[in-house]
Amino acid sequence: MKYIAILLLVLPMTSFAQVVDLRDNTSSDDLLFDKGALELDLKLHEEERPALEQRTADLEWSTGRFQETVAIWRARCDIGTSPDPDFIAGCYREQGELKQQKSSLQMIQNNLQRDVETFNNRYYQLTGDIATIERRLASISSQNEECDEAIIAFDSSSDPFNDGTMETMKAVCGSMFDGN
Repeated sequence: MKYIAILLLVLPMTSFAQVVDLRDNTSSDDLLFDKGALELDLKLHEEERPALEQRTADLEWSTGRFQETVAIWRARCDIGTSPDPDFIAGCYREQGELKQQKSSLQMIQNNLQRDVETFNNRYYQLTGDIATIERRLASISSQNEECDEAIIAFDSSSDPFNDGTMETMKAVCGSMFDGN
C-alpha cells in the first residue's frame, strides 16, 4: 500500500513537520536521512526522562510527608474528646490547610501523569516510526540483493536473451524502480 506518513519532530524551542515518504519508490538515502532525524529527536526526547523521574520522586516524597502530617493531625485533633473551642477551631483551621495541600498535591499528580503520558506517547511514536523506516530499509536491501543476484545470473548466462535470465532480471530489478 502506498501512503505518506507525517512525522512531527519537536525540538526544543522549534517545531516543524517533516514528511517521510514511505511509498515503494522512496530512496534509501531519504529513509536514512529521516531515520537519522528521528533518532536525534528520540535522543533529545530521552533527555527529558530524568526530569520526569525526578518530578515523580519529588511527588512521592511530598505525598509521604503529607500522609505523615495527616496521621499526626488525626492523632492530635480528636475533636470529639476536647471541650476546648479554641482547640477545636485550630483543628478545623489545620484541616482546611490540609485539604488545600491535598488539592495541590492532586493537581501536581494530574499534571505529572499528563506529562508522563505525553512523554510515553511521543516515545512510542518515535520508536514506531524508526522501526517502520528500518523495515523499509531492510526491504530495499533485500530487493537490492535479489536484483544483484539476477544481474549476476544474466552476466554469467551463455544465452541470457533466450534462457529467461534477461526477463528475470528485468522483473526483479524493474520492480524496484517502477513497482512492476
